[in-house]
Amino acid sequence: MNTTSTYTEAMARLESIVRQIESGEMDVDALTTQLKEAKQLVALCRQRLTTIDNEVKKILDDNDEPNVKEN
Repeated sequence: MNTTSTYTEAMARLESIVRQIESGEMDVDALTTQLKEAKQLVALCRQRLTTIDNEVKKILDDNDEPNVKEN
């Protein structure tokens, strides 16, 4: 699997794999390898999206708390 460090890179690689499969450019022997890579990329994207979702929820929850001023 190619090393991807960002969600955007992982999605770009997934799109590339899908294009190759759909266009028939992919050699049958490479299909299994590419599908394994795609599965790993999907898992990485899901993990990144879950992490971002949790961070956004935390930020929004923090904004919902009233600011308490000390005198």
